[in-house]
Amino acid sequence: MSENELNKIEIAGTVEEEPTLRYTTNKHVAVTSLRICNTHRKQRCWISATCWGSLAEEVCAEFHVGRMVVITGRLVTESWEDGGIKKSVIKIIADEVEALGSEGDTPGDVDDGDDIPF
Repeated sequence: MSENELNKIEIAGTVEEEPTLRYTTNKHVAVTSLRICNTHRKQRCWISATCWGSLAEEVCAEFHVGRMVVITGRLVTESWEDGGIKKSVIKIIADEVEALGSEGDTPGDVDDGDDIPF
C-alpha cells in the first residue's frame, strides 16, 4: 500500500455536543472536538472530528447542538492503553465544516436523497 493513498471522508450529521475551544500549550493553536450523529435508515452513528486553527474558532462560534453540518476531512486512528487493555478509536481530522440547511432545521427537514428511485 502506498503512503499517498486517498484518505477522504465527507459525512453529514447533527451536532450532538457543544464544541469547546481550547489552545495548545506550546504554540497556542486553537483546537476543538466536534461530535455529530449521522442517521441513515434509522441507524445512528456517532462520529468525532477534530478541528484546528481558524476552523476550530469558526466551528465554536457558529455551530451548536442541533445544527446540521457536513464535515470533510481525513480519517485517523488513535490508540492507547487503559488498565492494560488496548483501545482505539477512528476520528476525522476536519479540513472543512459547513452548515447543512438553515439554523432551525431538523434532520427530517433536509433531503438526504433516500427517496431517489434508482
